[in-house]
Amino acid sequence: MLTAEIQEADRVRDELRRGMVNVVKSALRHFDAAVRRAAERVKIVLDTYGNVTVKPLDEETSAITNILQDLGGEYRADALLVGLDRWMAELSHANERFKMLML
Repeated sequence: MLTAEIQEADRVRDELRRGMVNVVKSALRHFDAAVRRAAERVKIVLDTYGNVTVKPLDEETSAITNILQDLGGEYRADALLVGLDRWMAELSHANERFKMLML
């Protein structure tokens, strides 16, 4: 039963991260130049970590934590301008849930 919960929690994280990537892709074509520039900077952060969904689960957890720290720190204004604030909150919650299940 716990294995199924862990798999589901990981699936949720994966979908949220993909959703964030899609938001950034869309923002790269935004009508507002400031949003496009912010999306370019956020994309660099996401690209730095690569496709975390294919990493081993512990590495994925760590990478998601680092992405969220970067986007909530130095790149916070860019992430907010792109519209990632709620996505980041949901991904953080999902990542914490996954961590708890793994314990």
